[in-house]
Amino acid sequence: MLLRYLFAALLLVFSVASVYASAIYTATLAGENEVPPVQTQASGVASFELDATQTRLDYRVDVSGLSDVIAAHLHLAPTGQNGGVVANVLASAVPGGVVNGPLATGTLEEADLVGTLTGAFSLFIDALNTGSLYVNVHTEAHPSGEIRGQVGPVSIAEPSSIALILLSVVVFLMLRRH
Repeated sequence: MLLRYLFAALLLVFSVASVYASAIYTATLAGENEVPPVQTQASGVASFELDATQTRLDYRVDVSGLSDVIAAHLHLAPTGQNGGVVANVLASAVPGGVVNGPLATGTLEEADLVGTLTGAFSLFIDALNTGSLYVNVHTEAHPSGEIRGQVGPVSIAEPSSIALILLSVVVFLMLRRH
């Protein structure tokens, strides 16, 4: 009987751990989020996924209605404040025209961090989890930033992880009845 309880407990532990295999973060980019606010019709969204080992952050930045992009960065500062660059998301200009769609994709690792977070990926992750990072997209018209969005965690469990948790709870309850 003890072996059955142990099996159920292990199943529950592994299923809960699978929910936290990776972490998802997003940012909604708009001119009104800039400090000071910028009048623009441009907008965007950035999404990030931190791998289970917490050593790599995959990212994608999509924009709409943005012209003459010169750079995009992650900055360290809370909402309503400007901060220094800690990672380049798009280090070079996008040649002419309006961008509607993907602007940048890639992966950040410890070696990619700059400024106050150089070599400090654990502090970078802390900033991700506390909402202390923002994405800033710079253009020729607004070199200090045209659209900005604070990065925040998203709480979403994968369907397979939820199913595994439910299965382990059912097994545990069945074992308790016997």
